[in-house]
Amino acid sequence: MTDVTPERAELLSLRARLAVTERVAWIGAEMAAIMRPEEALAFVEAQRNALARAYAAPSEETAALPAHEREFVAAEVERRFAELVVTLREAARI
Repeated sequence: MTDVTPERAELLSLRARLAVTERVAWIGAEMAAIMRPEEALAFVEAQRNALARAYAAPSEETAALPAHEREFVAAEVERRFAELVVTLREAARI
């Protein structure tokens, strides 16, 4: 690890933490979809809609982002939620 600067190591560590957190959350969502498919999908859709509203216009949550970055994050959030919904439907067999 001597080739990694302390600043870069901090960024890479954060990236690893996010990857692990995302994977664990994804597995939990799949399990919820298997056990309670309709409720799991309804919850995911509610969260999808809440984030879509949050990034649709400047707000307290998005005040630090310029418009083009807010739009980028909104599109990325939507893309990832769309992937999640497909995964949950497959897991729930619906």
